[in-house]
Formats: sequence, C-alpha cells, structure tokens
Amino acid sequence: MAMDLNFRKALETKDRESMDALLHKDVVMRLADETTVHGISDVLDALMEESFPGIKQMGSYENLTLVQFENTLALKLKYRNGLVSRLYFDHINEAYKRIRIDLSYDGTLYHGFQRQKKKVTVQGTIEKVLNHLTGDTITITPSGRTDKGVHALKQVVHFDTTSPLSPNRLETLMNRMLPSDIVVKIVSVVPALFHARFDVRRKVYHYTITHERNAFEAHYALYHEPLDLDAFNAILRRFEGVHDFSGFTRKNAHSMTMRSVRTCKAVRKEGKTVVVVESEGFLRH
Repeated sequence: MAMDLNFRKALETKDRESMDALLHKDVVMRLADETTVHGISDVLDALMEESFPGIKQMGSYENLTLVQFENTLALKLKYRNGLVSRLYFDHINEAYKRIRIDLSYDGTLYHGFQRQKKKVTVQGTIEKVLNHLTGDTITITPSGRTDKGVHALKQVVHFDTTSPLSPNRLETLMNRMLPSDIVVKIVSVVPALFHARFDVRRKVYHYTITHERNAFEAHYALYHEPLDLDAFNAILRRFEGVHDFSGFTRKNAHSMTMRSVRTCKAVRKEGKTVVVVESEGFLRH
C-alpha cells in the first residue's frame, strides 16, 4: 500500500526523481493509443509529457494496482521485485461491468475450449447460455485455451455486460442451464482493466499416469507400467528454468518461444504418477 501511495504522489506531482526510484529497470508502459514505451528513461519522459486528469480513486485487486482518473482513463500497474514493471493505460466504458467467472469442466465431450463452427466447445457452450441470460452478445476471454479432451479444475474467464443480474444470480442460473460437465464456481464483478489472459499469475498442468488399467480412468489418465521416479525426475528437472521451447510447438516466425518453467516434476499419488508443470504461460500445443 505504501508503494501505491508513493506512486500516486509522484504521478500527481510529476516528481521524476521519486518516480525513477519506483520503476523496474525493464519497465514497459502501454498508453491508451496502444503505443508502447520501454525502459526507465523513455517511460519517465512519456509520463512527464502526459497531461493526466486528477486521480479519482486507487485500489488493489489481487496482484494488480488500479488507478481511476476523473474521466474514462484508467491505469493498471504490475510489480516485479517490489518495483513497477508494467503500466497499462486504457479508456473504460462505464456503461459495462466486467464479470469474472471461475469454473471447472470435464473436456471429454468437447472439441477443446475455443469456439469452433459446427463443433461443440466449452467456450461456445458457455457463451450460448450467457447470451440468453444477459441479452448481450457475449464473447468470453479465458486465461488460456485447452485442447480437445483436456479438463480444467480452475479456469478463469471474463466478459463485459450491461446486464443488471447480480453475480450470485448469474452463478445460480448458469449452473442450472449449463450441462453437468461444466460447473461455475464463482462469479464476481472485477475492475474494468482486469484481463483473464494477461493478468495470469501462474498456470499449472497435471498429467496423470496410472499404473493399473481402469476403464473409468480412460479419459483422465494414461496407462503405463510403473516408472523409475528418480530417473524420471532427473529428466523433468531439465525443463525447469528459462528455455527456448520452439521444438515443442508449431513453428511460427512471429511467436516468442522463450518460456520460464517454475516447476516440472513427477510425484507418486495413490498408485499413480502425476507430472506437475507450472509456468506463467505455455506455447500452443
């Protein structure tokens, strides 16, 4: 909170020296016109040149700091090692409210998450229900897209709506109308600049290997004979850290293939081996 107050004071007074002490060396700023500025010096120049309206309110949501100015302009701050690393300016439409949904689903019967023509997907199923309930044409934005047959214990999505339905009422009605293999856990109103995809803190995938043939686990686990856990983990540990994973994804000249994997390990659990992979983000496929 002290960091937020110091930033607010420095921004309002255009105190370049104080602002300099608050910015991370790799700071990036995106203005409302989607122009991006990189580095402390250029970001400070841009901030000093901008004429901002007065700050209406300032608050926090999860790991974000959000600033609302007197007009429609808003600012989102992200921190790294206690310093501001990302600044995102944007204009918001106060006629809409942004809704966050935390949900889970069994992906067995779906052709992945992303909406597809003439195929049943998780996104398409949810949007059809939301269109009916809100009267708006809804497009949900997920924290990530899962492939065909992949399940989610906790998927986060957001969308904008003018509907007067309360979060609790929306949660109740969605769970009545959705198929039983999609379950809404929490519905909440969030700040307008919250973004389910870009504000992800971590993603965790579990790959389950069963060592006993079981027809009821066919959609949730891969059968394999018992593994040498120590030898397996010795291999998996090589994936931890920052690496170029271009060999594991579809080739695309414009995609960034460097990723930081926090955890990649196998653990024993109830006669199974579960591979746990954690990162801020993953590549396609």
